[in-house]
Amino acid sequence: MGTAALLGAGLALSAATSFAQINQANQQSALVADAAKAENDAAYETGLRNLQDQSLEIDRQAAIVDRQAKEAKRDSGRSARAESAILRVAFGEVGGALESNSAQSYLDTESYLFGQDMALIEQGRQETLDSLTQHKRNASQNFMDTVNAANLNANISTANANLQASQAVTSGFLNFLNSGLSAYNKHSYQQQMLGAARGGPSQTGGAVPIPKPKP
Repeated sequence: MGTAALLGAGLALSAATSFAQINQANQQSALVADAAKAENDAAYETGLRNLQDQSLEIDRQAAIVDRQAKEAKRDSGRSARAESAILRVAFGEVGGALESNSAQSYLDTESYLFGQDMALIEQGRQETLDSLTQHKRNASQNFMDTVNAANLNANISTANANLQASQAVTSGFLNFLNSGLSAYNKHSYQQQMLGAARGGPSQTGGAVPIPKPKP
């Protein structure tokens, strides 16, 4: 095989090696990107399921609070009406003085206490519902934080993989150029030496002088 053929074979081998390196880097980058996307999707699905479960549980607790408050108001109203009826009967039995100051004072006190009970029940209901609403907001925020963190990690992993692939491409191209230049320089040197040995011009330029021995 001639020198030119050897040079071509060497360049072909160098090119094949460089392009194999580049292809491997690109495949690795694609694998990392796919894995990052799969991890990101899994984090989103898991976070969404957790958010839905928490929302359903909060809604269930809110419904219980509403029902309990309604029952408490109904029981308090029933109790107030019963006590009012008892007072009216009691005052009627002692002389029918329902319009007296004492009777009206008792009835006013009973009405005030009933109003206080209603206000306290409603206050407790509203405070509990507000707390549950805040829990739901916190769950939504946690979900968004989880999704954003997963997106950020996926983007960082993909960017790092792309950077490594780009560096591999640059490295492979430079290795190919260096191999080509090295082969060319070696070929040129061999041609110069061959031309010098034959006493004629080299194949890469003009005549190469052969040093004469000193007298």
